Amino acid sequence: MNLANSRPWYQPLSLLLSALLCCALPGQAAELVGLARASGPAQVNNLRLPQEANVYSGDLLTTGSEGRLTLFCGSQRVRLAPHSKVELRQKDSATSVVLQTGAVAFSTHGPGRLSIEAGGLSIQGRSGSAAVGEVALSPRGPQLVVLDGIVEVVHGNQTIAVAPGQSALFLLAPEADAAEAAPQAQPSTVGQMGAVSGRLVDAKGAAMSGAQVLLISTEGTTFTTQTDLEGTFRFEGVPPGRYRLRASKAGLGTVEIRQVTVVAGQESLLGAVTFAGAAVAGGVSKGALVAILAAAGGAAGAAAAFAGGGEEQQPTSPSGVP
Repeated sequence: MNLANSRPWYQPLSLLLSALLCCALPGQAAELVGLARASGPAQVNNLRLPQEANVYSGDLLTTGSEGRLTLFCGSQRVRLAPHSKVELRQKDSATSVVLQTGAVAFSTHGPGRLSIEAGGLSIQGRSGSAAVGEVALSPRGPQLVVLDGIVEVVHGNQTIAVAPGQSALFLLAPEADAAEAAPQAQPSTVGQMGAVSGRLVDAKGAAMSGAQVLLISTEGTTFTTQTDLEGTFRFEGVPPGRYRLRASKAGLGTVEIRQVTVVAGQESLLGAVTFAGAAVAGGVSKGALVAILAAAGGAAGAAAAFAGGGEEQQPTSPSGVP
């Protein structure tokens, strides 16, 4: 027996364990999201980010006071403003950027789906169309500026579409029923009135015409209207305050949205309200989403650069990111 050529008894076992680990690791690997390019101080998972690096689902990206970071996900792009933090999530061809602090600009076009998650809302370009905008977190709620395309904001059974050239502040009523604690609607002059509008659709997205819609103040004052052939409804000359909206149609039941906020001189847009959706329990949607629309005005630099094509082109990297 040649002892010089013999192997220790444990070596085959160690080789087997190594092979098993190698087989297990690929299935546990995080899914690749794209490539991040930093210009200024930026971090990934609290570690300094080099100029370019691959990033994966579950990664946390952070920018410093003078840092900016552009994320390339195929043909989709997201740019973090200074003092911003996001978490990346990837599932199949869908990319979600969860905004935790600060602001991000986005540009969506081509294959793949990109959504910005902010304050419990899902913000994305309308399916099949390009969109450019910017999302920021403010003390009052998420704010959206749209420069190009139609951007849809989804919350439960509500979908609010924001057009180019508009900015929107999204107010989300608390999940608990706090009607008794809500401020009372106060009498006001015509110039201080607000408006409420929306569209009623069924579970398949079809317009529900001829439905009765009531807007009821915390004092019991009731405004009444009906949906038109497109399922749309609108209330004008509404005193500012908090209301609940109730829609009903014979044979189909009732849906109610609690705590609709009306702001003086503004239109509260409820968007498309689904008559029977995931956010409706027992016919009641507890957390109503309201968009306060205004003209976009001066757009933030990153979103304006995306819209004008001035943003840097997607890099070709040896990392293999497309």
